[in-house]
Amino acid sequence: MSSLSPCCFAVFLWGGSNTGTKFVVGAWPPIWTGCSRFLCAGLLLLVLLRHTKWLGERQALDRALRRSLWWRGGLSLAAYIVVFNSALLFVPVSHVVVYLGAAPIWALLWEGLPGRNWRSVRRYGAAALALCGVVVLFWPALKSGGGSWYGELLGLVASVLWTNYGRQCARWGQVVRS
Repeated sequence: MSSLSPCCFAVFLWGGSNTGTKFVVGAWPPIWTGCSRFLCAGLLLLVLLRHTKWLGERQALDRALRRSLWWRGGLSLAAYIVVFNSALLFVPVSHVVVYLGAAPIWALLWEGLPGRNWRSVRRYGAAALALCGVVVLFWPALKSGGGSWYGELLGLVASVLWTNYGRQCARWGQVVRS
């Protein structure tokens, strides 16, 4: 019971702290950690949306958009949360955060092929440097043959899932604005 108090406190203070998440994942299963964190945040946001105008005017969404938000966005975010929390079981927070920092690489690659201009050369050059950083981080785990390669791989997958979720949010933002 004594380990639950700090865990509850860490979940309450979660905000943007991946270190707090690492602490909680040490005591709770990754799925339960993700569910409890986002349930608390979701309920708080729901109350704010219903009873204040702090987050803007409330807009009714059509059925297709609501379905898309649940099945595409919800499942994508849930997969990201489970993979991210699972990665924290095996590797330090700093490793997972570096992989998440590489998410713009995946977004750039999803945009399409590079153009024949200086801007494209700079963008893809920066992406190649970031990818080298990911390889440098991942390589020792592969060479050692220990169990940490699994956590590194989960961190990399979390990065791709985060990019996917971000792209979906951008698409929904355009639909709501129009």
